[in-house]
Amino acid sequence: MRHLEIYRIIRTVAAVGSIRRAADPLNITASALNRSIRQFEEDFGAPVFERHARGVRLTPAGRLLLDHILDQFSELDRIRAQAGAETGTAKGHVSIAASPALQAYLLPLEIAAWRRGNPEVTFSIYMPGRTPAEQELADFRSELALVLEPVHLGGLEVIAEVPMAIHAVMAAGHRLAAAETVTLEQCFAETCVIPTEPFGMRSVLEMGMRRSGRQVSPAVEADSFELMRQYVLFDEAVCFQIPVGLTPEVDPRLAMRRLAEPWLPEARLMLAKRRGRMLSHAAEGFAAHLAERIRALADG
Repeated sequence: MRHLEIYRIIRTVAAVGSIRRAADPLNITASALNRSIRQFEEDFGAPVFERHARGVRLTPAGRLLLDHILDQFSELDRIRAQAGAETGTAKGHVSIAASPALQAYLLPLEIAAWRRGNPEVTFSIYMPGRTPAEQELADFRSELALVLEPVHLGGLEVIAEVPMAIHAVMAAGHRLAAAETVTLEQCFAETCVIPTEPFGMRSVLEMGMRRSGRQVSPAVEADSFELMRQYVLFDEAVCFQIPVGLTPEVDPRLAMRRLAEPWLPEARLMLAKRRGRMLSHAAEGFAAHLAERIRALADG
């Protein structure tokens, strides 16, 4: 497996964009590192990196090679995890990129539930937002993505997709909490807290705003759904969330009410992987668990 060493070198240099900066983490001198890359390029028959004053960047051939390298490491991790599972010593790691709307309740709840039966599996969770989450899959940095209102679907393979009705969230003592459902008009008449533009829920809300003809001037815009949930407790405000894990039992200070407009589009919650990528044993098991849970949430 000697070729894996040069693969690791190319992966590291591509990530930092500099042979000099890659030398320390690889525990090799910059000159020796450069010689290794030059020798590989000669054997490969094409330059992998373009050298410039500030560092290096991948050539078109280098980008194709890096995709292959990342795929090879992913497949090797999957085989190692599978081999461990077959010998009764299942261990593994699951990397997930997710929409920030899901960080407070759904993922902690489901990861903890799954690890009770799989205690030797570890997780990395990234909350970069919907477009970067999809890029995490494309670049092999994450095996799974859980995204609200995905933007690009071309390179994704959908594992599960469920519609999620948007709800208004307010303090349990708020006047709107007395009703079973509320309208957008009622919400927009209150102090509003809404997500910033990059988020999928914002685009769904804007469709509702255009349909209602209402111009909304939010008191607060935020890129943290946890901040929005907390803010409504201090300013008699209303924010908007999807009902994944947020229940009165979880936080009795908050009330969640479904929006009454039948024409308001639902948000799509999608669990996906990179098209054609074989998941590790651990990721495949957790994906099956999570797909079942989000389908149950949608049905319930």
